[in-house]
Amino acid sequence: MRQLNQIMNDAALSTEEFREVRAGVIEAKYVNLAGRQVLPIRKVSIGRQEYGFDKLSDLGTAEVIAKATNFPGITVNKARTLTPVLKHGVSFNIAREDLLSSREYGEALNTVMARRASRLTQNAENETIILQSALAGVNGLYAGAGHTYGGATWGTASNIPISIMNAMIQLDDEFEPTDLLCHKDQYLELFQRQANTDLTEYEKIQKLGITPRLDRNIATGTALMMQSSADIAELIVAEDLDVEEDYAISNQSYKFNTYLRSVPAIYEANALCTITGI
Repeated sequence: MRQLNQIMNDAALSTEEFREVRAGVIEAKYVNLAGRQVLPIRKVSIGRQEYGFDKLSDLGTAEVIAKATNFPGITVNKARTLTPVLKHGVSFNIAREDLLSSREYGEALNTVMARRASRLTQNAENETIILQSALAGVNGLYAGAGHTYGGATWGTASNIPISIMNAMIQLDDEFEPTDLLCHKDQYLELFQRQANTDLTEYEKIQKLGITPRLDRNIATGTALMMQSSADIAELIVAEDLDVEEDYAISNQSYKFNTYLRSVPAIYEANALCTITGI
């Protein structure tokens, strides 16, 4: 009967093998996830568990300042927001036999589960960024938007510019939309042309300085228009996508935890407008 230390030695990961697994996690591409495309990232300390910020619901007014007079101040919403930094993650296993087989035949370690776990973790973070985490009481961009507009189906191309213009009107004058987040159904409808133009609706929107983006967490029939900048909203990141491991004697496999820790912070909700009924 093989001793415990022999089993452990057989299955112990080398530095190179762990690097293979880690590469499978951190190199997996974010696919159709617009959250990190539109939110600037603010790095905070690795031990940060909560992030506090002031909502800029009333900015105040800049003025011409006479000599020997005080500057006007920016007014902020005094109800300070304290939000938890959320850990998103999932675990996966690599069996002892798979590890030994890789060594025996000189093949690359099979990291397909690492890549899949990475995507699931990325998807979970994006769902929080775009929608919300009801469990933690955190609003994402769509749930936290300060304006909404009810449009008509984008299956009819002429309804698209009407929705876009009216959503722009909903935003306060000081904000200029830069991004339009859409479900795949509506994103593909943007490539329609009206009979009297050579431009697609996608191209027309781009000419307004707005970038349409496909997002897997936006519900079909809806969209989100927003200004993307660090004074509007940020993604607070304590730990970027990574992996940790531990050998499990019970099933003779390595258990890996894929995780990241982040939370969206919305400073100016009036720079975001949801579009419904499309």
